[in-house]
Amino acid sequence: MFNLNNLQITRSPLLIIMGLIISSCAFLILYNTALPMTLYILMSVAGLIITLHFIAKLGLLALPTSIVRCDSTEESLYLTQKNGLKVKVRPQSSTFMSPKLLILAWKPAELQSPGRLSSLRTRIAPANLMVITIDNISSQEDFRRLRVLLKFGKLNTALKSHR
Repeated sequence: MFNLNNLQITRSPLLIIMGLIISSCAFLILYNTALPMTLYILMSVAGLIITLHFIAKLGLLALPTSIVRCDSTEESLYLTQKNGLKVKVRPQSSTFMSPKLLILAWKPAELQSPGRLSSLRTRIAPANLMVITIDNISSQEDFRRLRVLLKFGKLNTALKSHR
């Protein structure tokens, strides 16, 4: 029997630094390519916007849609956003797990709008991402249990059937 897993997610200095390092490397690579200046500026501005969004949503948890809590049982996985919305999610096969990092690719379990096209739209829509590191969680034990549940639990069998 799997106990209820309640994982609180907090701000992460590691994710902020990681976002800054990756974007700085990308800017340096762009600068050293033979791009026209207008294209370089456009790509740099787009990269800066993406980096700031990554830091605000995943590093600082400042956006209303930032994930601040993860509740799981053997049968289901719920993510709670900062605005209070609790979403039942389905993990995707592109989820990455390591002992210190979990990049959870997920889609909502229930369809938002009724109809035949909503199923197609849900299948082809890109997955949402949630990044959990060892420095932004409330409990190492709950983090370990979440990884075990995703790898070996019933959520894993649901994951295989959607491939």
